[in-house]
Amino acid sequence: MISTDVLYFIGHVDSASEERKNNYQEIDSEMSGYFQKLDTKSILMKDLMDLNSNRYILPSFELKHLTYSSLKNDFGFYITDGYNPVQNAKFPRWIGEIGLLFSLYDGFKKFLSTPQKFLIWLEDDTRIELYFENNFKIYMSNLPQDFDFIALGSRDDQKPLFFEYMDKFLIDNLAFSKAFQIYWAGAILISRSGAQKFIDGFETNGATYAWDWLIFNVRSEDVPVQKFNTYTIKPDLPQLFSLNLDISPDSTIINTTYTF
Repeated sequence: MISTDVLYFIGHVDSASEERKNNYQEIDSEMSGYFQKLDTKSILMKDLMDLNSNRYILPSFELKHLTYSSLKNDFGFYITDGYNPVQNAKFPRWIGEIGLLFSLYDGFKKFLSTPQKFLIWLEDDTRIELYFENNFKIYMSNLPQDFDFIALGSRDDQKPLFFEYMDKFLIDNLAFSKAFQIYWAGAILISRSGAQKFIDGFETNGATYAWDWLIFNVRSEDVPVQKFNTYTIKPDLPQLFSLNLDISPDSTIINTTYTF
């Protein structure tokens, strides 16, 4: 193993395409040689809702009468109609975004119940890059002390943002810069402090944004209240993960207004 301080988890559903299933199996096989896997699972719509009783079930609590527009219950969660200017769509666009938020919430709580210091959260359309083991060790020796989330890869269409506003993102660190992505959370390193912040925010504010937008959108005019210390591997350095374009063709970013 590379490190006993690191757990990993890959978000995946059984109903995924054969391409995603094959990609998931390949990533899982390689990652299991490096790290211990987190004992959790992705939460699906069928996990959230029992159609016969109209009750929404999660591992540790129940949600009743969930709608896209609002939710408030004894546990304290609520879901509101939000707006994502990057994707020009309301939140949630589909129930899977809610399932992902609850998957993260449940997974982060399980992560914090372990002694490990870090969690790598992957999506099933990512790809592990060459020389992963050597580069991972180098980057782990240069971690920003206050990080909550670190992007371990980036989409090519987002890299121009870094070079356009480079002076805003560079820090005194050999491997990392401030996060420049607007979204994409295909491969994220999460600290215990980041997991706890996410849990606290979710329990306080409910589900108001897609999770990658919530974490990375720290420069747009439409800014979430909660802020995370978010970094990324410098785009001119080798990335640890990338988007597998054979499964998820890349797309361009809709123009976003920045406020620095």
